Amino acid sequence: GDGAAAQRAIVRAVELEPDNAKYRTNLANSVILQGRLDAAETILHAAIAANAGYPDAHYGLGNVLRDTHRPGEAEAEFRRTVELQPDHVMALNNLGAILKNRGAAADAMVYFERAVAVDPNFTESRINLGSCYEEQGDVVSAIECFDAVQAVPPPGIVTLKKSLLLPVAYKSEQEILEWRHEFESNLDRLTDAPPMIKDPLSEGSRSAFYLAYHGLNDRGLAEKLAHLYRRMCPQLNFVAKHCDRQPARHDRIRIGFVSKYLRNHTIGKLNRGLIAELPRDQFEVIVFTPQESRDVIANSIRQSADRYVVLPANLVDAQRRVAEHELDILFYTDIGMDPFTYFLAFARLAPVQCVTWGHPVTTGLETIDHFLSCDGAEIPESQNHYTENLVRLATFSTYYYRPESVGEGSRDEFGLPADRGLYLCPQSLFKLHPDMDEAFSRILAADPRAKIVFIDLGNDVAKRIIRQRFARTIPGHDTRFMFIPRMSQEKFARLLAVADVIIDSFPFSGGNTSLEAFASGLPVVTFPTPFLRGRLTAAMYRQMEISDLVADSAAQFADIAVTLGTDLKWREFMTRQIADQCRVLFENRATIEEFARFFTAAVSPDMPETRRTPV
Repeated sequence: GDGAAAQRAIVRAVELEPDNAKYRTNLANSVILQGRLDAAETILHAAIAANAGYPDAHYGLGNVLRDTHRPGEAEAEFRRTVELQPDHVMALNNLGAILKNRGAAADAMVYFERAVAVDPNFTESRINLGSCYEEQGDVVSAIECFDAVQAVPPPGIVTLKKSLLLPVAYKSEQEILEWRHEFESNLDRLTDAPPMIKDPLSEGSRSAFYLAYHGLNDRGLAEKLAHLYRRMCPQLNFVAKHCDRQPARHDRIRIGFVSKYLRNHTIGKLNRGLIAELPRDQFEVIVFTPQESRDVIANSIRQSADRYVVLPANLVDAQRRVAEHELDILFYTDIGMDPFTYFLAFARLAPVQCVTWGHPVTTGLETIDHFLSCDGAEIPESQNHYTENLVRLATFSTYYYRPESVGEGSRDEFGLPADRGLYLCPQSLFKLHPDMDEAFSRILAADPRAKIVFIDLGNDVAKRIIRQRFARTIPGHDTRFMFIPRMSQEKFARLLAVADVIIDSFPFSGGNTSLEAFASGLPVVTFPTPFLRGRLTAAMYRQMEISDLVADSAAQFADIAVTLGTDLKWREFMTRQIADQCRVLFENRATIEEFARFFTAAVSPDMPETRRTPV
């Protein structure tokens, strides 16, 4: 129990045997306990120099690199650890966790399975393995994993994860309704006797991301989930001190933008223009992210921000770090896509807190005051879909830099037939709602040359479920559906150009994909549904004053698609019209002016209630 004496003993041991890698690694561990990660890194490098074959030195260095936000270097050290000691359970688990965080769930599962094989009672790896099955949409295997750790502490976490499971693809509309009923029943049961959690991030909690793809009003379920988490984890209810008093008057309105995805990602593309273009005589812009990136978009955002802050991975430390900046406004570019920002949004970190449609569904959080949307994407009753005050901007609510042309593609590049009408649905497979099957069936019946093309993002479970559904709902047409592999963004842009028809998904439409298509003058057929997430492409058409490609039913959606695919003259006419009128979607100064007016009004002393709509 005497840490200081222990460290003196370790230091003396290193002096006596300076080439002993074990002693140096123990010294590094004692330094880590003091929070001195830089010093620990230096010591661990010395341990490896003394004995490069000592696995725990590589494992310790991997942990330090992970905790200092260098996942690529950490991965290399964990890989070296398991090469030296194949049964190193913690290294196997940590390597899996890095791969999982990078989006490589299938690769991560290999290491979690190896860790569980070495130690069947190692709770963390079994829970991680269950979470990977969940992300893949294999809820049966996920439940088996969680059931296997029910007898191992902490049972509350496992119960929570099991209760909030949702598939990523569905056999039918009825199955969606059954899962939603089960989800709500589980929320009610947990609320009656909530398990307590200390840190939702480290314990693997998450938002109900896949609810949004059901095409129904999620407001009630989002509120119930938020209420449950607040009861389970009181630390979520943190309030920054400056929010309890009249905020300090800064020379400029101090606004923070926060997201994990402010990089070469849809969220980075949608928001970098707003971050860069807000007038600096009025606004001081601070960017917060839990994951530092160095790609072109991330570097652009970093350079345009007044300050760029990489947040600690620990939620409590992140709350305090944001609070230190005494923001006037905290702007979430997306809530619900990533657990970090979802749980950060439970806190009151600024007097005014807003979100926009990076994940286009209500948060259910009373700490988020305003949801910034656009009038063209909402219906008269839309306020009923949100717990936040709905703000309807007149412009399409993103200042989007027009993409550069990547040149023409060819069908040979993608292995696509030259003699077929290609109807491309370039959305994630979990957007393929059962309601779309009627439209697919009508397209295939009306155009004998049609092939419908999807992007295979590597989720074998979702693809299998969708293929089985098509075999039942659209029998006899299996060979007319094609799934082509994930590709680079440049190659994806060329794929859009070789399609005869681009078909939007519904009831969850495209956003960034439609903007990229319109930038090249490419027509997209869309069917707007009642909620924001189903109306983004239609809102772009409304901004362009084009209505010909906007359907009012699944049947009309198919009719428009087939006409576009078989009538070359009409397709060329629509292409010219979009090319002529799409400029209003890109680098529109009126969008910046609207955001600036809203932000200014939101912090005005004349508006004491944060949920009042600015005039």
